[in-house]
Amino acid sequence: MITLIVPTCNRPGKVLRLLQYLTSTFAYYSAFPVGVDASSSRHLTKIIVADGTEIDRTHERTYSLLDSQLSVLKNFISVEYHYLPGQSLVDRWLFLSSRVSTPFVMPIGDDDLPILSGFGPALRTFQAHPNASAVAGRLLNIRGLNTTSLNICIGERPYSNIALDHSCILSKITQFYVLNMLGIPALFYSLQPASILRQFWSLLQSNQSGLFYGGQEFLHQNFLCISGDIFFIDDALVLRDFTYWGYVREAIREAPETDVYPYYGEKAIHMIADLIHARDPLLTIDCIKDFLDGLLRLGPSLSASRKVFDDPKISEIITSKYIPCVDRRTLRRAYVAWRTTLGYCYNAED
Repeated sequence: MITLIVPTCNRPGKVLRLLQYLTSTFAYYSAFPVGVDASSSRHLTKIIVADGTEIDRTHERTYSLLDSQLSVLKNFISVEYHYLPGQSLVDRWLFLSSRVSTPFVMPIGDDDLPILSGFGPALRTFQAHPNASAVAGRLLNIRGLNTTSLNICIGERPYSNIALDHSCILSKITQFYVLNMLGIPALFYSLQPASILRQFWSLLQSNQSGLFYGGQEFLHQNFLCISGDIFFIDDALVLRDFTYWGYVREAIREAPETDVYPYYGEKAIHMIADLIHARDPLLTIDCIKDFLDGLLRLGPSLSASRKVFDDPKISEIITSKYIPCVDRRTLRRAYVAWRTTLGYCYNAED
């Protein structure tokens, strides 16, 4: 039912960690096939990786370990690992989406770990809501590890099953961005219909010049809002590597308001306006662009309201021995994968 797709470049250590985590997860469910978590894991039927690394001797040892891990993982699930040196991120995303044959797909970063127990609830949400374009779950942010467990901060304020299903596209986008700025998870790493993801990356293929990562993610999330209804479930779906990204996000959040356009990109905003105008011709392009500009400029003030919550010195950082929304065995497998691959993920070559 679900394909996991992973673009990567110059970070084989992170991919090694992901594959080791998935191998231990499937090995456990193979040994203990009864239970909700094991049942949910069977929804994931394929994993596809697109690696844009220019192959040389720099990563030779890591790739040797990665190849060995791949051969073990293939005993449990279908895996494709494609070397696409020099291809752009958009081209790799497009390649990945073209390889998907399942109805649903979950994009994930090479440094993040999927929580397979959330796949069942996510699929049931799609079955109950055929017009859904994305189902997102909780994000657990890994801020580091100690001698026995991961240090984790839940990535958003508490919420209970949210539906963004307003018939007006602008109202739906407003709902999402206000909630997102207040702490609801981003949609980029959500479960999505494969057909919608292919449409999106096909759109970007001929428009990728002038679009960098922030603009691509911004465009993708708006595309999902335009394409259907959005649902947020209580179950956790992703363990995120927050050891680096947390600093990046804080830098973005503290940027002055005038930095809105440079970060998201004027081209991305114009493309979104074109998409909305095509759905609702009564809304002019300039009107939509002005609306999006005003919405984005709410960001600094809304984000400031959650600064205390996000500050790692103030917010509660908990060990991974017990977190209510995810099975402790999943967290233990994630810890082991982090611990054993640490030297390959955080060194000069990566």
